Amino acid sequence: MRGSLPVRPQRFASTPFVRRIQMATQTAVRLHRMAAISGPLGVGKTTAAAEAARALGSQVVYVLMPDVGSVKAMLSAIWECITRTPALGTERRIMDDIVAHVLAHDVTLLIDDAHHVSTRGLRVLTGIWNEVDVARGNGVTMVLVGNDLKKALRVVPEIDSRIGARCDVEPLAGKSLYEALAVIETRTVDADPSMLQTLDLRYFRGELRQWVSFFEVIAMQRGETAAPEGPLDQSEVRTALMRQGWVQ
Repeated sequence: MRGSLPVRPQRFASTPFVRRIQMATQTAVRLHRMAAISGPLGVGKTTAAAEAARALGSQVVYVLMPDVGSVKAMLSAIWECITRTPALGTERRIMDDIVAHVLAHDVTLLIDDAHHVSTRGLRVLTGIWNEVDVARGNGVTMVLVGNDLKKALRVVPEIDSRIGARCDVEPLAGKSLYEALAVIETRTVDADPSMLQTLDLRYFRGELRQWVSFFEVIAMQRGETAAPEGPLDQSEVRTALMRQGWVQ
């Protein structure tokens, strides 16, 4: 449903970067500021931010930002996620409606794929924050999650002073990756670390989303519906990679 937080994962790994994302999200909420969470695809940014938002117990609206072609389309996406009703009227009217709703309900906006927001769109988001701040003495909490947000935000310096917390995420590697995999998929505890390292370097590059998909294929191959058992072996790994189209 529009505005609903993503489905909770079956297993959640509290890695160091996840804890940094949680801290950034919570800081933004407490200060009624913005947070900028930037990093590559598939490393768990959105999941971590959503889990942090859930833990706060506040009214959080999740906005998956489409590849919008106009500021009005961006504002419409936000309004429809907040209210689950169509946006009506001009760009200015939709913006006014968003400001009025935020003032009445004190929501937190979790904006995913924020790199799709144009430079002018970022300025409009700053304008929404400013209008709320003038009306009540503190702005609207916005958690911006996206790829390479530093580059996008650099061209909108006026938004910088509204950002109360930042978190730049890198792909997981080494010990941090293995610890996360052990939580997400218990079979990796007994797996050969060199095999995991080779798989990551060749195919997954620290992207947890790819690892989760890979483990789902392994479970399907084994016909498992409950918690998986038994270590990984080379033959089933190769078969799973072939099913995913990673190898011929």
